[in-house]
Amino acid sequence: MIPAAAVAGFEAISISGPAVRRSVKRDGLGAAELAHLVRENGLAVTDVEAVADWLAPLPDGLPRWLEPGYDLAGYLELAETFAARTLVAAHFGAVPAIEAAAERFAALCDAAAERGLAVALEYPAMATIGDVGLAWAIAAAAGRPNAGVVHDVWHHDRSAAGAAELARVPADRFFSIQLADAAAEPSGSLIEDVRRRRLLGAGELQPARLLADLLARGVRCPIGIEVFTPFDERPPLVRVQELYDNLRATVTAAGLDPAQSG
Repeated sequence: MIPAAAVAGFEAISISGPAVRRSVKRDGLGAAELAHLVRENGLAVTDVEAVADWLAPLPDGLPRWLEPGYDLAGYLELAETFAARTLVAAHFGAVPAIEAAAERFAALCDAAAERGLAVALEYPAMATIGDVGLAWAIAAAAGRPNAGVVHDVWHHDRSAAGAAELARVPADRFFSIQLADAAAEPSGSLIEDVRRRRLLGAGELQPARLLADLLARGVRCPIGIEVFTPFDERPPLVRVQELYDNLRATVTAAGLDPAQSG
């Protein structure tokens, strides 16, 4: 998929820890080989995601596809290997006290800063840090200049937070935006519904308008598409080109030159 991303028009990609694990097992290609492939194809890596044991050990019973694949030390090494800008963090487990979580997040930010990395706290709607209000409260209390958030349109829509909580995040603390579309209401549990994301413009979330609102606030960071397209019989380039064209059309509709999207 890496060469296909370059051919389709992408200038940067994100790297998932579980995807690297699958590559090692399936193809015998580890992080170093994949990082070389990224560079060889003229791509950059924006984010590596997502470290999940920075606050507490992972709980038992996570769906297999949510297992992070690496521990904290492994993710720091992955991010350095891929020369990423940002390490993404999430939390599944007991609901944390803000003070304790902020202390641990500050320690993660300090470890990442030694490698030139920012840390973006993501708020998956099905996680225990599951909305932008709590995520930003923790990142802000950490008091580190490299602490920020990932804004995922689907997660925000499905969470308990709204526009007021989102507005509290300073524009320069959005480190990544992940766009998706979906039906107006969830279908099944959030764990089930998250895999029913749609291409941009094929649902009711209005991702172009939401992106335009953030741009109007001065948010400038990498913008990507995160949907679960079927692994059908079409060649990889056809599927990746569809994602790129869909993202480019949405970014353009929001009033941003795609070349300036970070």
